[in-house]
Amino acid sequence: MKILTAFVAASLFFISCNQIPAEFKERINGADSIAINYFNAGGKMDSVVAVKIIRDKKPIEELTSFIAQGEAVSPDKKSYGYNGSVHFFKNDMVVQDVYFCNSKECNLFVFSFNGKWHSINLSGDAASLLSSTQSK
Repeated sequence: MKILTAFVAASLFFISCNQIPAEFKERINGADSIAINYFNAGGKMDSVVAVKIIRDKKPIEELTSFIAQGEAVSPDKKSYGYNGSVHFFKNDMVVQDVYFCNSKECNLFVFSFNGKWHSINLSGDAASLLSSTQSK
């Protein structure tokens, strides 16, 4: 019985560690604009090659949905670099930064919230939206 209790407790702990915090979802859901920075192929944050400002609600809601409803995954120990970042704004103030990696080796959204790093799978639809936004 003790083993079963320990197993259930450990399972719940690991599941809760990989869940996206509800407060994070609330924070990005009310964004009135976003800025997407696209980084150079090397994946370094100091090599921004394009910046797209989006104020249209439809793409903001789509991207927010992809992130908020994405599957949380355990953070990967490897560092692939990032392809870009998304900055969520409310009333002209940044409320959340989310980085993304979209390559053969890495398909993730990564963000820090309440002092902890979280990773979410970057879906094919999210990758298409980010790609189409960059080319506009």
